[in-house]
Amino acid sequence: RDAEAVAAAPLRDFDDLRAFGVRHGYPFVVKPTAATASIGVFRVDDPSGHEAVWEQVCRLRGTRTDRVSTLLVLDDFLMEEYVHGREFSVETFSFAGRHVVVTITEKMTDPGHFAELGHAVPARLTEDAWDRVGECVGTFLDHLGFTDGPCHTEVRLSGTRARIIEGHHRYGGDAIPELVRAVYGIDLDRLAVGWPFRLVDPLPDSPAPRGAGCVRAVVGPPGRVLSVEGVPEAARQPDVLAVRISARPGDEVRPLRDNWDRLGLVAVTGPTVVAAAQRGARLVDEFIRIRIRDDRGAVHLARVAEVHQLTGAVG
Repeated sequence: RDAEAVAAAPLRDFDDLRAFGVRHGYPFVVKPTAATASIGVFRVDDPSGHEAVWEQVCRLRGTRTDRVSTLLVLDDFLMEEYVHGREFSVETFSFAGRHVVVTITEKMTDPGHFAELGHAVPARLTEDAWDRVGECVGTFLDHLGFTDGPCHTEVRLSGTRARIIEGHHRYGGDAIPELVRAVYGIDLDRLAVGWPFRLVDPLPDSPAPRGAGCVRAVVGPPGRVLSVEGVPEAARQPDVLAVRISARPGDEVRPLRDNWDRLGLVAVTGPTVVAAAQRGARLVDEFIRIRIRDDRGAVHLARVAEVHQLTGAVG
């Protein structure tokens, strides 16, 4: 099952970019080996992009990024094959070598950048596709020798194949634990803390969902934040799990490249994924007022990130 993983190689010098493109083709991805939120991730579409990407890598190496305090230094970079297809994350918890798929999360993305625009639980996959994704991740965790605790594994479905993009020995961020708790009644914090000491019972099998949940990102045009209003009111509304707005008056709003360029997120529940996604959009439209002045002096309101992946099952 090694063919399920993407081709990858370390990026040490400029010539590595050319060699990887010749061997594996285009497009391919350059990203740091230790970072979060898609910081420092670039897509190389053809040889003309080598110089620009190499300049960015040299600029970022040795930094902790200029947008968020982190313990992770952007030092080593790698190149990996770009996989076309819909993106998912698999939230698992392992009990003495037995991997339980808690849920598969459907990602809302845009081909123009690597920022995540939303997450939906449970993913709208056919039963066969759900099984293929789960089996692929279980094999991946076995190869790693991983036996206990939470994992957040990112996958793309390329045709009928599930391809591993990357894995993390933690559960997902962006309010995914809140979605899991609301939709499945499972507290990932409790499992993560209690299982090493055997203070909690293992999950017998993958749980059944009770409705659906969705996270929607809040974004805005480049400029500077003038004011932020409506957050407490939004958080008090029915079916709302979280309202996390990071934007503050005076903050710079940058072009959307990674998760830290977003202005915040909302997480809500609903009877279906589509209903929850629509509920999240209405919540932002009705309550969240983030005013942004662009470089021409015009004032804009932040909005929910537009997505095009809210119809039909994937399989």
